[in-house]
Amino acid sequence: MLTRKTVILAKVESSYGTDPTPTASANCILVKDVEVKVEGETLTRDFLKASISQLPFVRGTRHATVSFTTELKGTGTRGSLPAFGWEGVLLRACGMKETVNSGVSIVYAPVSASFESCTLYVYKDGIFHKITGCRGTFKINFEV
Repeated sequence: MLTRKTVILAKVESSYGTDPTPTASANCILVKDVEVKVEGETLTRDFLKASISQLPFVRGTRHATVSFTTELKGTGTRGSLPAFGWEGVLLRACGMKETVNSGVSIVYAPVSASFESCTLYVYKDGIFHKITGCRGTFKINFEV
Protein backbone atom coordinates (compact mmCIF):
# COMPACT_ATOMS: atom_id res chain seq x y z
CA MET A 1 0.00 0.00 0.00
CA LEU A 2 1.33 3.44 -0.93
CA THR A 3 0.85 5.22 2.39
CA ARG A 4 2.30 8.48 1.05
CA LYS A 5 -0.82 8.75 -1.12
CA THR A 6 -2.99 9.70 1.87
CA VAL A 7 -5.28 12.69 2.28
CA ILE A 8 -7.59 13.57 5.16
CA LEU A 9 -10.34 16.19 5.04
CA ALA A 10 -12.15 17.34 8.22
CA LYS A 11 -15.14 19.62 8.78
CA VAL A 12 -17.29 20.34 11.86
CA GLU A 13 -20.83 18.91 11.67
CA SER A 14 -23.86 21.16 12.21
CA SER A 15 -25.62 18.23 13.90
CA TYR A 16 -24.13 14.93 15.05
CA GLY A 17 -23.61 12.40 12.24
CA THR A 18 -24.63 14.78 9.43
CA ASP A 19 -22.04 14.97 6.65
CA PRO A 20 -21.10 18.64 6.00
CA THR A 21 -19.19 17.59 2.82
CA PRO A 22 -15.59 18.73 3.38
CA THR A 23 -13.70 19.95 0.32
CA ALA A 24 -10.04 19.55 -0.59
CA SER A 25 -9.57 23.29 -1.11
CA ALA A 26 -10.88 24.27 2.35
CA ASN A 27 -10.61 21.25 4.66
CA CYS A 28 -7.44 19.33 3.76
CA ILE A 29 -5.12 18.28 6.62
CA LEU A 30 -1.37 17.79 6.32
CA VAL A 31 -0.82 14.42 8.05
CA LYS A 32 1.56 11.51 8.50
CA ASP A 33 1.44 8.13 10.24
CA VAL A 34 -2.22 7.62 9.29
CA GLU A 35 -3.88 4.49 10.60
CA VAL A 36 -7.50 3.56 9.87
CA LYS A 37 -9.21 0.61 11.54
CA VAL A 38 -12.77 -0.20 10.53
CA GLU A 39 -14.44 -2.64 12.89
CA GLY A 40 -17.91 -4.01 12.80
CA GLU A 41 -20.34 -6.53 14.12
CA THR A 42 -20.82 -9.63 11.95
CA LEU A 43 -24.35 -10.99 12.14
CA THR A 44 -24.78 -14.65 11.19
CA ARG A 45 -28.06 -15.81 9.75
CA ASP A 46 -28.74 -19.34 11.05
CA PHE A 47 -32.30 -19.73 9.83
CA LEU A 48 -33.95 -23.05 9.08
CA LYS A 49 -34.68 -23.53 5.40
CA ALA A 50 -35.17 -26.24 2.79
CA SER A 51 -31.51 -26.37 1.63
CA ILE A 52 -28.31 -26.89 3.61
CA SER A 53 -26.51 -23.91 2.05
CA GLN A 54 -25.70 -21.09 4.44
CA LEU A 55 -27.03 -17.58 4.14
CA PRO A 56 -24.33 -14.93 3.82
CA PHE A 57 -23.53 -12.84 6.89
CA VAL A 58 -24.60 -9.19 7.15
CA ARG A 59 -22.81 -6.26 8.78
CA GLY A 60 -24.32 -4.77 11.91
CA THR A 61 -23.04 -1.76 13.81
CA ARG A 62 -19.74 -0.41 12.44
CA HIS A 63 -17.25 2.04 13.84
CA ALA A 64 -13.83 3.28 12.85
CA THR A 65 -10.71 4.41 14.62
CA VAL A 66 -8.47 6.93 12.87
CA SER A 67 -5.14 8.08 14.23
CA PHE A 68 -2.56 10.38 12.66
CA THR A 69 0.11 12.97 13.37
CA THR A 70 -0.23 16.56 12.20
CA GLU A 71 1.29 19.98 12.82
CA LEU A 72 -0.10 22.64 15.11
CA LYS A 73 0.73 26.05 13.74
CA GLY A 74 -0.73 29.51 13.73
CA THR A 75 -0.61 32.42 11.32
CA GLY A 76 1.78 34.66 13.24
CA THR A 77 -1.04 37.20 13.62
CA ARG A 78 -2.80 37.37 16.99
CA GLY A 79 -6.46 36.34 16.95
CA SER A 80 -6.37 35.26 13.32
CA LEU A 81 -7.45 31.76 12.29
CA PRO A 82 -5.20 30.07 9.73
CA ALA A 83 -6.46 29.87 6.14
CA PHE A 84 -6.69 26.13 6.71
CA GLY A 85 -8.52 26.21 10.05
CA TRP A 86 -8.39 22.45 10.52
CA GLU A 87 -6.53 22.78 13.84
CA GLY A 88 -9.72 24.25 15.29
CA VAL A 89 -11.89 21.57 13.67
CA LEU A 90 -9.85 18.77 15.21
CA LEU A 91 -9.65 20.41 18.65
CA ARG A 92 -13.40 21.15 18.64
CA ALA A 93 -14.12 17.49 17.81
CA CYS A 94 -11.93 16.56 20.79
CA GLY A 95 -14.07 18.39 23.34
CA MET A 96 -12.54 21.87 23.16
CA LYS A 97 -14.45 25.15 22.77
CA GLU A 98 -12.94 27.68 20.38
CA THR A 99 -13.16 31.37 21.31
CA VAL A 100 -11.79 33.83 18.75
CA ASN A 101 -10.94 37.29 20.07
CA SER A 102 -10.18 39.01 16.76
CA GLY A 103 -6.79 40.71 16.78
CA VAL A 104 -6.07 39.46 20.31
CA SER A 105 -6.13 35.65 20.73
CA ILE A 106 -7.72 32.31 20.00
CA VAL A 107 -8.50 30.35 23.15
CA TYR A 108 -9.37 26.65 23.45
CA ALA A 109 -10.97 25.41 26.68
CA PRO A 110 -12.43 21.99 27.58
CA VAL A 111 -16.21 21.57 27.55
CA SER A 112 -18.27 19.14 29.60
CA ALA A 113 -21.52 19.30 27.57
CA SER A 114 -22.66 20.05 24.00
CA PHE A 115 -19.71 18.26 22.40
CA GLU A 116 -19.13 18.98 18.73
CA SER A 117 -18.27 16.34 16.15
CA CYS A 118 -16.73 16.34 12.70
CA THR A 119 -16.77 14.32 9.52
CA LEU A 120 -13.50 12.87 8.25
CA TYR A 121 -12.88 11.91 4.65
CA VAL A 122 -9.85 9.62 4.55
CA TYR A 123 -8.35 8.76 1.16
CA LYS A 124 -5.58 6.20 1.62
CA ASP A 125 -3.99 4.82 -1.56
CA GLY A 126 -7.26 4.86 -3.50
CA ILE A 127 -9.45 3.59 -0.65
CA PHE A 128 -12.04 6.11 0.55
CA HIS A 129 -13.47 6.13 4.09
CA LYS A 130 -16.24 8.61 4.95
CA ILE A 131 -16.57 8.72 8.73
CA THR A 132 -19.30 10.86 10.28
CA GLY A 133 -19.87 11.64 13.95
CA CYS A 134 -16.16 11.75 14.80
CA ARG A 135 -15.08 12.64 18.31
CA GLY A 136 -11.66 12.05 19.68
CA THR A 137 -8.70 12.76 21.89
CA PHE A 138 -5.39 14.46 21.23
CA LYS A 139 -1.87 14.68 22.54
CA ILE A 140 0.43 17.67 21.94
CA ASN A 141 4.18 17.17 21.67
CA PHE A 142 6.10 20.46 21.46
CA GLU A 143 9.21 19.37 19.53
CA VAL A 144 11.16 21.45 17.04
